[in-house]
Amino acid sequence: MKQKKLQIALTAVCAFLTLSGTAQTVSWLSRPEYLSVMPFSNKLYKVSTYNYQAIVNGRGRTITTADSITFLTNGYALALAQFGDRYLLKGIINREGGFTQFRGEYYATDMSFFSEDKCLVVNKKGKFGYIDPAGNIIINCNYQSAEPFRGGAAFVMKPKKGGFIKVNYEEGYINARGEDSEAPSPDAPDPILTANKPFKPTYNTTYAVYEENGKKGYMVNGDILLPAQLEEAGLFADGQAIVKMGGKYGILQYLSGSIDCKIIENNGRLDVSAVIPPAWDDKEARLIRFGKNGQSLSLSMVGLRSMRSLTADVPIEDGSHQYELSVEGLIIWKGQVTSNKIGKAEPKETKSRKRTTNKDNDKPHKKDTKKDKGSKKEIDL
Repeated sequence: MKQKKLQIALTAVCAFLTLSGTAQTVSWLSRPEYLSVMPFSNKLYKVSTYNYQAIVNGRGRTITTADSITFLTNGYALALAQFGDRYLLKGIINREGGFTQFRGEYYATDMSFFSEDKCLVVNKKGKFGYIDPAGNIIINCNYQSAEPFRGGAAFVMKPKKGGFIKVNYEEGYINARGEDSEAPSPDAPDPILTANKPFKPTYNTTYAVYEENGKKGYMVNGDILLPAQLEEAGLFADGQAIVKMGGKYGILQYLSGSIDCKIIENNGRLDVSAVIPPAWDDKEARLIRFGKNGQSLSLSMVGLRSMRSLTADVPIEDGSHQYELSVEGLIIWKGQVTSNKIGKAEPKETKSRKRTTNKDNDKPHKKDTKKDKGSKKEIDL
């Protein structure tokens, strides 16, 4: 009787996922921490929290904070500090983000905005006057009431004593030197109609917003720029966009640089190597693995600068695994791999040849059991 040697053939899990992201992505200019973010000027933003308003520039730096900040009018805005029911003038902001601190006790009115480079203010006695963009008083606060300049003149009301008790008022117009003037032309534009309006940037429609499962992301030329994860996504202007995430508003900025990630999952062992843009050199990168039952495993990647890696043990299970690579709370890359559990083939005679059935795909094929010392299935996605 011939001796028969039995060989157990194992089918091992070996799933490969090599994904290249894109040569374009985004990063945070300002992380989502504001109640609102609105355009203020080119690469300048007016942001609000529960406690203050601020101007943030295109590098993410805060220029100034105040209780209230107006929008630009005639190229200038006011930073105000609240005192009771009045607002003290704190400083002047120009369209380039320059800030001039204001010295002196002057307050804003409902018509305090720059018109023809002059802004209406009120002193502590309640008298009206005008300042210039440098914060200098150019027309003294001598008026009972006043209006913004229009067509080279401004309407004012100046008190005039008429006896010991009765007080009369003179109405008329003054020029830029505070002298009596003729009324402006009726065709002169009314500055009130355009005062304190939000800035409207020029948007770049190359970066398109797309939606997936109720979340928003960005695409450029048909490629994913940022996977869908945002509650609100504004259009890009000057390479930056206002977004909402986690109930708060922030600002994203366009970022060049490739994202490459290679994942090897073999019999419960996970090996990952990734290249991320240099802008994230000092930021933590995390890989998140979603298993068959929706359970997630979040792993921190080691390494500095652009090269990151990790090795970890993961559950062996059938089905698809979703992977996400995140930096600073942003998912910058997504991928998916499908693998099978380790299985055991039927015993085979080592000296015979016969048609066998591979349990992985149920397709018959010839197999030389003399050379069969185990098999490994590789899935290259």
